[in-house]
Amino acid sequence: YLQNLREIVPMLQSKHGHNHMLINLSQESHILTQMSHKVLNTGWLDLHAPGLDQIFSVCMAMEDWLQA
Repeated sequence: YLQNLREIVPMLQSKHGHNHMLINLSQESHILTQMSHKVLNTGWLDLHAPGLDQIFSVCMAMEDWLQA
C-alpha cells in the first residue's frame, strides 16, 4: 500500500494544497507521517475492531478539522 500512498499524497497536495488530512485507521506509521504532516494516527491494531469511544474520537477529530 505504500506505493499507492506515494501517489496519493502528491495528488492531494496538488489538488488541495494544504487543505487535506489523512486519517490512518491502523497502527501508527512513521513512513506515512514523513510523507505528509497532516496525518491523524489512530493507533488502531490491525485486524481488531476499535471500540466505540475510539470511533467517536475519530469522528470528532474529522468534524473539528472540517469546522476549522
